[in-house]
Amino acid sequence: MRLLILLCAAALVPAPFYPREEELPRRASCEAPLTPLISSAAAPAAVEHAALASAEPIARVRSASLSPSAAELIARRQPLLLHGTAVDTWPARVWTWDTLAARLDGEEFVGVARLAGGLYAPVDVKAALEPRLRYPAGLEAVNMSARAFFAAVERARPLHQGGTSRAAWRAAGDRLVHFSQVPPRMKPALEPQAWMYPPTDDSKTRLQYVWLSTPGVRTHTHFDSDPNLFVQLIGEKRFFLWAPNQTARMCPFPRLHPLWHKSRVDFEKPDLTIAPCEGYNKSHAFVADVGPGDVLYVPPYWWHTVETLGPSPSLSLSTLSRWPQLYIHLNAIYSHEFFFDSLQSYTSRLYGLRLFLTQLLRKAAGGEAGSENTFIATLVRQYTGFEDLFERDPDDEQKLCVLDERGTPTCRNCLGRTSFDVTIVWDEHLTQLPEDVRPTVLSEFIEEVTQFVVGTNKTLPFWEQCFKGQRFFLTKGDSKEHSELWTEASKEEG
Repeated sequence: MRLLILLCAAALVPAPFYPREEELPRRASCEAPLTPLISSAAAPAAVEHAALASAEPIARVRSASLSPSAAELIARRQPLLLHGTAVDTWPARVWTWDTLAARLDGEEFVGVARLAGGLYAPVDVKAALEPRLRYPAGLEAVNMSARAFFAAVERARPLHQGGTSRAAWRAAGDRLVHFSQVPPRMKPALEPQAWMYPPTDDSKTRLQYVWLSTPGVRTHTHFDSDPNLFVQLIGEKRFFLWAPNQTARMCPFPRLHPLWHKSRVDFEKPDLTIAPCEGYNKSHAFVADVGPGDVLYVPPYWWHTVETLGPSPSLSLSTLSRWPQLYIHLNAIYSHEFFFDSLQSYTSRLYGLRLFLTQLLRKAAGGEAGSENTFIATLVRQYTGFEDLFERDPDDEQKLCVLDERGTPTCRNCLGRTSFDVTIVWDEHLTQLPEDVRPTVLSEFIEEVTQFVVGTNKTLPFWEQCFKGQRFFLTKGDSKEHSELWTEASKEEG
């Protein structure tokens, strides 16, 4: 499917790092209807938005000594606003928009986002469902010189002055966002930086990115998997944040969707009428305004939306540290060779996958029988509105996970080896992650492993059809049926 190169009239939506247009894949289907990036109410939602009504301010600390350190911040697993920190100790206090423009003169900006509106919502073009979707025009990636970028900002600057509203900022001139690694010409003026990283290799790899944005721009509501020390150098931004335990209320896109890790609703005009977004207005949010010299720690898996306030354009840094606990356990899980992987027959792998998911989800629920059906029903609900992206064949309903009227086949060796796989995934790895992060990681793992085994086309039908309480039965060890079902592929065969 991804090898098809078709010329569609649909607008191309770039990946997070915005490759040049000729490098972007075309949509696999020109007939697919336009899919909105987010779900907006036609008018402001009648139900009061909890984040706007009762958001709590983030804890704010005045610290001229750059304490606590990045390692201490990461260990506390809570957001914290260090007010004025960078200004007090950094050469960062000398930054102005004019000095930035002078320093970056001659640089080439690749993949500047020009927005038709205020929303910045990049799409993952590598996601499994991306070839089946089209999006309305709204985000254009262009390459331009730094001089042209700053000139465009200057043309719009007068329209941002004088206390104009956010709606006016979004209608004024170009709405521009440039997100990239820190340009080499900026790096010398951002030293020292040892305090911004825990005592690991992060300080050598320097996972640091620069954000340039104009007033009125808002990032999609999303979460990241890495700790982030967000430094504001020029202008002001406003963060709304939600803890990981609010994920179910944030109405996330499913993992296979190109907007995974993002919320399906418009922060400012949430449409609460679509499933599964009814609980969004009950979410509990925090708020923080960051200005020049402020440092905001954003922990991993914390949802956030960020708005560039006016009248000045904004220069920010995202300073990332790897979360070793997450990567160690995820790498182990995703590199593990499961029993169902070893089976030669496609249908046998489906039977093995159903057994594995049943055992895993029951263990995650404390051994409760039938809990797998409840979990899968919730997962299926996340795909509401995307059902037509999957293929359904009435003849498959009794083939995906049921052999015949006896139900889903398994064997004693299958049970033992699958139990071992579940122990590795749950006991050795997932339970080692924080409790509020674990449900999201588990759900995404199930989505990805299902898509890998079953195929994208059949992922949703597999969940819909195979978790309705069907019985398992043991095949007889001396039967032809048994030997055919549980034959393992040779290493040469894969």
